[in-house]
Amino acid sequence: MEMSRMKSLISLDLSRDFISIDPEDYDLTTSPLLSECNLSGSIPYTLENLTQLLYLDLSWNNFRGSLPSLTSLTQLVYIDLSLNSFSGEFSYTLAKHTQLVCLDLSFNNFRGSPAWLANLTQLAVLDLSANDFSGKVPSLHQSEKIMEVYLAYNHFIGAIPWSYGDGLPSLSILSLSGNSLNGVIPPSLFTLPSIHKLQLRDNQLYGQLSEFPNASSSLLEEVDLSNNKLQGPIPRSFLQLPRLKALSLSSHNFNGTIQFTMFRNLKNLLSLDLSGNSLSVDIGVDNSSFFPQFQELGLGSCNLSEFPYFLRNQNHLDHLDLSNNKICGEIPTWIWNIPDSSLNLSHNMLTDPLPVFIFYRTLTSSTQLNFLDLHSNMLQGSIPLPPPNTYILDHSNNNFTSVIPSNIGSYLTSMIFFSLSRNNLTGEIPPSFCDTLYLEGLDLSNNSLNGSIPQCLVETSVYLDVLNLRGNFFSDTIPQTFADRCNLRILNLNENQLEGQVPGSLGKCRELQVLDLGNSMISDTFPSWLWNISNLAVHVLRNNRFYGLIGDDKTNYAFQMPQIFQRFHGEFTFGSLQELEINDYNGK
Repeated sequence: MEMSRMKSLISLDLSRDFISIDPEDYDLTTSPLLSECNLSGSIPYTLENLTQLLYLDLSWNNFRGSLPSLTSLTQLVYIDLSLNSFSGEFSYTLAKHTQLVCLDLSFNNFRGSPAWLANLTQLAVLDLSANDFSGKVPSLHQSEKIMEVYLAYNHFIGAIPWSYGDGLPSLSILSLSGNSLNGVIPPSLFTLPSIHKLQLRDNQLYGQLSEFPNASSSLLEEVDLSNNKLQGPIPRSFLQLPRLKALSLSSHNFNGTIQFTMFRNLKNLLSLDLSGNSLSVDIGVDNSSFFPQFQELGLGSCNLSEFPYFLRNQNHLDHLDLSNNKICGEIPTWIWNIPDSSLNLSHNMLTDPLPVFIFYRTLTSSTQLNFLDLHSNMLQGSIPLPPPNTYILDHSNNNFTSVIPSNIGSYLTSMIFFSLSRNNLTGEIPPSFCDTLYLEGLDLSNNSLNGSIPQCLVETSVYLDVLNLRGNFFSDTIPQTFADRCNLRILNLNENQLEGQVPGSLGKCRELQVLDLGNSMISDTFPSWLWNISNLAVHVLRNNRFYGLIGDDKTNYAFQMPQIFQRFHGEFTFGSLQELEINDYNGK
């Protein structure tokens, strides 16, 4: 309250304090003005007394509710309310703040159409990212001083205003990603005199990109058009952008053949992604020393038939995607020399056994291989032990034919997700899996594993989010003791030979969304605690030996999530059931 007395205050910065207003902190009988904002959780209305304020930063806090009008703060030139929980329609009175130079409302829950922007003719930086704003993209044609525009991840619709390609001479950054924009991309966007970054990914933009003039004098450094519906050939104008550092054209309908040697002239290029198109990339006979030193390279779905040889001399590569190609044979040893932390070789025709690359990688590379995806190949032999400190490892849908190494847990101490699904593995689950303290997802489904499911796997792991053991030969009972802080969302034990009862401790898993216990030999009455798990969307108990009543006269047959029920081929009956309602996604 005392801050409102500082009549000469021109700068107020309360950012990154994680402030939230609690009514219990105030005597509401003596502070009637503050009582309303306390109860609503908004910022204090007493800020309106700071009439000389030029700079206001409340970012990175826990402020919530609607925003006070701030009509008296007519001198404001800088407002940052980002990363809070504000909601509601943004105050139209902000349109009176015609001196605003910087406005950042990102990462809140503001909604409505920002038509009030038309009056803010002095704006240089505008950030409305990650809100619920809707309607058409504001044109900003009246803001000739605008330099940076961030409107990503809202609900804007319609075409990109042509004004973004004309009449905005100072615009250097335009981010419209993650909306529902459609129509063609104005070619003049690429020729704006000051444009450095153009981000249009994750929209519904379509049509063919036109060649654009004066590319050799452009200042463009980053172009991200990924995940739209563009088609036709890739314009050669992109290959003439002298400052280009990042070009992402993934997930479109681009077609034709690209001579990869054309990218040799882009000496500043660090990131290139052509994945997910209908392109054919011709690597050619190349001198690898001529190519840029990439940090990220995506050549997935590019009709490659062999590993590009120029990769041997890539010394700074952090991410490499060669998935969905036609590469066959063995993985060359030199691929492990590349200092990438993310390697995706999935959906190829790799056949030879993998080398024991764990120590080789450790000795030859100074970086950690955090992400390795080899799924959907024809790899065979024993399961290779992974490199140390790998977070995500996917060996699924191959032809590995061995038991799981007994000491595998000691190599998975940092693992978050691990999949050996759809191989020909035999034997039991080694107890060393219980040493994987941070494991969130484990998928061993569709193998020939047998024995008991280790009790410690569900008893000690509080991070485990997905456990899929479907389609094996596990016997004995379901582990009887689930963790008190169980975070399981998906548990799939379908198509095994499990017996006994469903453990009551499974009711501790309050986040459970999918429970599939079908096609086993479980003998039990209906687990009535299932009715208390409000997030449960799918539960399958069919083809077991369940018996007795489902509930009684007082049972409320209700879930809060849309349900898929499968309880056939049991002996269940409903006690005095008069009506059964299964809600659809619209609550009808």
